Amino acid sequence: MKEEQLCIMNHHYQFYPIEEVFKTANNLGIKNIEIWTAPQHFYVDYLNYDSPEKIIEYSKKYNVKIACICPEQTNPKPNNIATIDENQRKRTENYFRNVVDIASVTGAEKAVVTSGWGFLNVPREKSWNYSLEMMKRICSYAEERKVLLCMEALQPTESNLVKNIEDLHRYLNEVNSKCLNICIDLGAASVAGESIDEYFNTFGKRIKHCHFVDVGEDTHLAWGDGNRNMLEDLKIFEKYKYEGYLSMEIANSRYHKKPFLADEQSHSKFIENIEKINSLERKEI
Repeated sequence: MKEEQLCIMNHHYQFYPIEEVFKTANNLGIKNIEIWTAPQHFYVDYLNYDSPEKIIEYSKKYNVKIACICPEQTNPKPNNIATIDENQRKRTENYFRNVVDIASVTGAEKAVVTSGWGFLNVPREKSWNYSLEMMKRICSYAEERKVLLCMEALQPTESNLVKNIEDLHRYLNEVNSKCLNICIDLGAASVAGESIDEYFNTFGKRIKHCHFVDVGEDTHLAWGDGNRNMLEDLKIFEKYKYEGYLSMEIANSRYHKKPFLADEQSHSKFIENIEKINSLERKEI
């Protein structure tokens, strides 16, 4: 594992301007940022979006690469890939086409997607098929723009469609696009009782991204505030020679007042554990 694989996110900075995230990354020596499209940070809808020049300028100013785009797409957000309403479908497809364009223009060349969610009074298979149809179209557009899509499972409170490895495996096979790959979300994986090993045993090199967070009574915590063992997690990523980003999707209101402290805490633990892994490798040599 390399220090350069760590990636900061902006979810817990929603009460600060987005430049603060770039500043924090620069101060900590974090080289990458995944942009969550919070309206007050980088607005995107189905018609238009903020000029990417703003975040591209911050990227250059603070020497932090825009590594991934994470669009808003879980209930109650309007951008539901599995919706059955025709007007909503048109808006949702246009929204994700805009997200793909942003990923392309900013140089991120990667975006995180989910299955969306089905209404509870609609048969699951019907919502599933609507989701597949939409995802195929989004993948086709992403292929044209040379953007990689990374799909993550959601928690049962967020979706009744893709919630675990089994669902992900079926979904990827049925979409059948080289453009669609896997993002391991450690929060969703923990809730599903699934391990990083199980993800790699199922998807191998198709794992291109990770939402790298601690988990306790809540998910998406700063490292050290939950029960996961970062060192053991990093050893598993190292075992499979994972070369993608480890993106700190810290998303809990407890961090809103001082989000930079959460990143400082997580970054410190990451550096400490990377050094332990490197030390063990040197001893083996």
